[in-house]
Amino acid sequence: MSQIAADPAAQERLAIGKLVGGAYREVFSRPLRFAKVLALPLGLALALGMLGLFLVESDPRTELPLHLASFLPYILLSILWHRRLLLDLGAAAPGASVTLRCLGVTLGYAALVGALVLLPLLLIVAAYYGALFGISPFSDVYWIPWAVFSLPGVIVVILACLALGYPASRLSLVFPATALGQRCSLRQSWRLTAGQSRPLYGAAVAASVSVTAATGLMIVLLFRLEAAIGFLPSEGTSDQTHWIVWTVIASVWSVLQLGGFAVIITVFSLAYSELTGLGQTARKDILERFE
Repeated sequence: MSQIAADPAAQERLAIGKLVGGAYREVFSRPLRFAKVLALPLGLALALGMLGLFLVESDPRTELPLHLASFLPYILLSILWHRRLLLDLGAAAPGASVTLRCLGVTLGYAALVGALVLLPLLLIVAAYYGALFGISPFSDVYWIPWAVFSLPGVIVVILACLALGYPASRLSLVFPATALGQRCSLRQSWRLTAGQSRPLYGAAVAASVSVTAATGLMIVLLFRLEAAIGFLPSEGTSDQTHWIVWTVIASVWSVLQLGGFAVIITVFSLAYSELTGLGQTARKDILERFE
């Protein structure tokens, strides 16, 4: 497996507008291409959702494993979409051996980066509420939603996410590198983004905020439309109708979530391409230039 290397000519190349605009163009300018990549992660997300409906009711202990498994469609989309953008594989998915290897490595990095972000976030929220109310937040598992869904909690979480998003953005180039089969450590990702951290972080924040706002607006409009035309099931509708309606809603929700996620990770894919000079060579030379 080859090492990654920074492109010396890329020192002034990254720009927030270029990364965010490019991310939206890559995802939405060729919808058929994205739909082909999205098909497998979307199917997995829907299968996990339907499985959860049965398992949680029969055995509540399966709720936590199902929550953890719900990240798998995003991991899979990350691998397939990064590879599609950087290697131009077309509609063909990577071979099973490559995908399984990438899945394992990507899961490991996702868990590590997630822990680096989520654990400080929990500590910040816990310290805030402990100091404000003189309580021990970890004495009750229900303190988290109670804290987050209050107005002060939302503000604290947003500020903490903005602060923790900076190191997370600098470490996130391990994901496109891993999807390409390149060897890239968190330290190498940090060094690769040296001097380019501000535009990369700014683009990640801009993409995340715009995606969150757009997704939220579309969800609100969807439910308002469904309520207006009487599409949402009432108590008098049959179980089959309930199943069909909520399957449609779950599908739309999953498409919005995965599509928004694709926009955000495309920022890092484009940044990786620019910082390593991948975009300057032909497809056949992409792997050879790092040997």
